[in-house]
Amino acid sequence: VRGRGLMVGIELDTHDRAAALELECLRRGLLILGAGKTAVRLSPPLTVTADQVDLAARLLAEALEATATHPSPDIEVSTDSE
Repeated sequence: VRGRGLMVGIELDTHDRAAALELECLRRGLLILGAGKTAVRLSPPLTVTADQVDLAARLLAEALEATATHPSPDIEVSTDSE
């Protein structure tokens, strides 16, 4: 884990695990971004509340746990608005 201020980067062991984490977070409603081949980044707004940080940490922990056992990014993300 590395960061400056509210911007945090998390380095993972493989590209597949980083992609899987990104998708697991998205599935839970937490938006994180890929940063290179094996890292993801969190970049919350300056107006983030303590409750929002707690929720993001919980969702990230759940996603990390899910990717620890299943690192393949086999989650389908729908872009339909229906």
